[in-house]
Amino acid sequence: MKTGVKSESRFENDASRYAAYLETPEGRLRADLAFANLHEFLPAPAGVNSPRALDLGCGTGAAAVRLARLGIHVTLLDSSPTMLALAERTIVEAGVSDNITVKHGDAAQLADIFRRNRSISSFAITFWNMSMTQAPCCAAPCV
Repeated sequence: MKTGVKSESRFENDASRYAAYLETPEGRLRADLAFANLHEFLPAPAGVNSPRALDLGCGTGAAAVRLARLGIHVTLLDSSPTMLALAERTIVEAGVSDNITVKHGDAAQLADIFRRNRSISSFAITFWNMSMTQAPCCAAPCV
């Protein structure tokens, strides 16, 4: 799978515009509806053995913050340093840094990225941020 420079630069150039869109009534509604679709599939957190989630293309980190507030440990993966910077700021402002790990990388190299870090062995929930906002029916957990 190739990731084009054109689409990568779009995420770099439009990151702040995307973040601003998420603050509009339409953006909040789309995010809320998408999260509601995901939420109905979430396993219940179990304290020390809380479920782990992988957020591919994490965007601003808003979905990860919501999951972290539910006690779910979330790993974010995004190929855009600009989007990751927005996500890190969102995470810090929300006070959920202990429950979220941020990783820079391309989902096309997912196996290689996580093979290097053996502490990340499995995820109870895997979702792609764009599927949550563009096709909520696709935002179901993968076991």
